[in-house]
Amino acid sequence: EFMKSKILFLLMLGAHFNAFSATNYQVNVVVTEPQSTFIFPTFEISSKGKSKTSFVDGCTYLGTLSEPSKNSVQLEATMSCNRDGATSRMEMPVFVINSEGQSASYDLVENGIVMWKYSVEVKPSLKK
Repeated sequence: EFMKSKILFLLMLGAHFNAFSATNYQVNVVVTEPQSTFIFPTFEISSKGKSKTSFVDGCTYLGTLSEPSKNSVQLEATMSCNRDGATSRMEMPVFVINSEGQSASYDLVENGIVMWKYSVEVKPSLKK
């Protein structure tokens, strides 16, 4: 009888967690170019359409997370760089990611060579 109620409690705990699924996510971003790799510091962002920035080597990554459906989050972003006196701004490919956490990447290939790669990892923050 005790075991039964314990299992039931765990099932309820699982349902409870899903009903109030984490709205904060940790985002890791890496952008690889032929001459350089930008590893942006991990940042935390809410899935309620808030934006967050991360900086590395004169580049700013601005990410916005939204929830198009119950089980997915959508990451939209721009990357702006100011390096060697040259300024660039780029709209990044949009990723739709499983809300339980997922990695995704986009390769720009020319003549069989990866000219540019955009990788993200989005996972729920385990903050109580």
